[in-house]
Amino acid sequence: AFGAEVKFIPHPTNEVQIRYKDKFIHLWINSKKAIIEYPPELEKPTRTVNLDASPIIVNSRTLVPLRFIGEEFGAKVDWDKDTQSINIILKVKKGS
Repeated sequence: AFGAEVKFIPHPTNEVQIRYKDKFIHLWINSKKAIIEYPPELEKPTRTVNLDASPIIVNSRTLVPLRFIGEEFGAKVDWDKDTQSINIILKVKKGS
């Protein structure tokens, strides 16, 4: 919804790739490990992150840890228990 490019590579890796602006997140089904990469020109090191929840497939749908992804891309992610909904607010810088 906020313009990220998402790819699922079922074989051989079961990998979910998410690219948004200057970040590239790699996730794997049933793995609590994520890797975050940056373009070479930013000269930032690749990071490995341990997730609270791993991506899974349920009824042929891929479910990913939304809070982690949203916050990694700079969004504010909140759970509203009254409405049982997730609110994601992504602040966009002017000129972006």
